[in-house]
Amino acid sequence: MGLGQAAGLGYTAWCARRGCRSRSAGSAGCGEEERDPFDEVIEFVGQARFTPIFHRPLFNHLGLVTNRTFEMFCSDTIPLLMLPEDMVEAIYGADARPLTPGDDVAACLEDMLRRPDTYWEAVLKTRGHLSVHHSYEKRFKELLAILER
Repeated sequence: MGLGQAAGLGYTAWCARRGCRSRSAGSAGCGEEERDPFDEVIEFVGQARFTPIFHRPLFNHLGLVTNRTFEMFCSDTIPLLMLPEDMVEAIYGADARPLTPGDDVAACLEDMLRRPDTYWEAVLKTRGHLSVHHSYEKRFKELLAILER
């Protein structure tokens, strides 16, 4: 029995009551065509001053990353890297260290508001690091090398 059936509603009505609008939470299999706004993520996120980047603990343990790991650096916001320090350095490079809040997130955010230029410098340097070390071109070359073995 699905969630909507348990509530005595059809699935679409159950989702609509809760404001669900994504394909995964309402329109899949309902004959509705809904566009996922993937092309709007960076612009939407850029409306904020800060963008926290979290990973699930299992992902941290296994060293896995998600698209958020990289796409938040494309938006017009300061990423707040809520990740283990060793992972931050391995992925983003040493210049990303100022973007990690440490133990006092509130103090870090206040400092980012007071001195945004310092943090934007870290963002720009990190973007450079990402473009050199994590570009599509680099990943395709790595994939090609694996396939040629």
